[in-house]
Amino acid sequence: MMRSGSGQLTELVKKTVSCLTGERFMMGYVLSCMILVPLTELIFQLMGFMFFGSAYVITIYGVIGVFIGFINLYYSKERHWSDFFFITLNIFLVFSLIFSCDLTIFIEGTPDFIERPEYIIAYYCLMLVSFRISSVRNRKILLGCIVGISLFQACVAVPQTFGYKILEAPYGATSYEVYGLTQNDCFYGGLSTLFVGCCSGIFILCEKKLYRLIAVVSLLIAVYCSVNTMARLAWVGDISILLFFVISILIMRKRNPLDSKYNSYLNRYILTIITCLAGVLLAILNPNERPLLYDRFFRTSRELSEGDFGNGRGNIWYYCLSSVPDHWLTGIGLSNIPQCFTENPNWHEGDYITNFAHNIYIHILATQGVFAFINYMVFLVISTVKAVRKILFTDDKTEQILTWIFLAMFTGYAVSAFFNCRICYVEMYFYIIIGLMDPIIAPGSKTADIRKAEVK
Repeated sequence: MMRSGSGQLTELVKKTVSCLTGERFMMGYVLSCMILVPLTELIFQLMGFMFFGSAYVITIYGVIGVFIGFINLYYSKERHWSDFFFITLNIFLVFSLIFSCDLTIFIEGTPDFIERPEYIIAYYCLMLVSFRISSVRNRKILLGCIVGISLFQACVAVPQTFGYKILEAPYGATSYEVYGLTQNDCFYGGLSTLFVGCCSGIFILCEKKLYRLIAVVSLLIAVYCSVNTMARLAWVGDISILLFFVISILIMRKRNPLDSKYNSYLNRYILTIITCLAGVLLAILNPNERPLLYDRFFRTSRELSEGDFGNGRGNIWYYCLSSVPDHWLTGIGLSNIPQCFTENPNWHEGDYITNFAHNIYIHILATQGVFAFINYMVFLVISTVKAVRKILFTDDKTEQILTWIFLAMFTGYAVSAFFNCRICYVEMYFYIIIGLMDPIIAPGSKTADIRKAEVK
């Protein structure tokens, strides 16, 4: 009887492990998180609370993600280059936490939003799971989900341009600036670059007319909202996406001069530019927004002439970078950015202080140290190179197009990250996209057969 019971337990464990390492579960884990974050935020805002809903969702996925990550690394039959970085990213996170200059910040909390370790763990776990979603069908569903989230956010964001809001943003949005279901126009600006990259990619590269129609309408709305965030980081991200597409299409056209589809892509790219300009024009025609837009367009040159830029970002970067020599090994610690100011002899009581570096790369360098920063940048570079090589050399056209779209989204967000904050309900999408750019190829798939043929 004991043997029988032991056998049943072993079988149950095997079934559980099989489920937790299977692509169906991975898909459900990522998809549910993507949907629940904005949905929960909407529900909480309707109840009169800003942000708490999405924070709870990310926390839950971070806690569960630790267990899922361990199971996948221990039992998974397929190994992937990203597994190494999943481990190193978490190791540097733990070191930064252990040697944090002030751990009480996580116990006592702060009046403003702080960067909690469970949020970052959630990013990494969502990334690990996304690297294991190899099915083309599943990745298409996730791409469609991003379009759906874009339109869902727009249902809240567009009315904000006319002054109709559920709640006032706690972080300084003016009467008509767009912040969607986030707390700040800059946060939504970073999110909007993902929407613009996704919708423009589908419109340019997809062959199905219905999908292209949905994409171009969604793109028009996404650009309108992006412009109305008044966040210049969003504008820079959107422009980088458009530059990415024209450069990449011209390169592919030169590599394949006999393939007429690249001419079609180029024609659709021109229509994409027209659509984006229409979105900008609609924003300018809004009488509520027009004075603010003009002010933002011309403020940059004024700021540069005064020795600072980006609403004081240059000054923030100075304080954060100045802390690195004293905390180069493990960083100043998560959510300890305020100490970069207070320990600097040039800072005086009453001067400006913030919880974020307003540059994700400098933020990681300051909070986690030099080696963590190098590890992170190497990870991003390898992710980019892998995606580019797949676009250039794969014979699987569907795989090529999916990677192309995800890389465009990655590019837009990575550029906007030079001026943005590491906000959990936005940053998580970025890590999901990184995973979807170069997932583990499922045995028996068309891409797997192509790779086998290349090896032979």
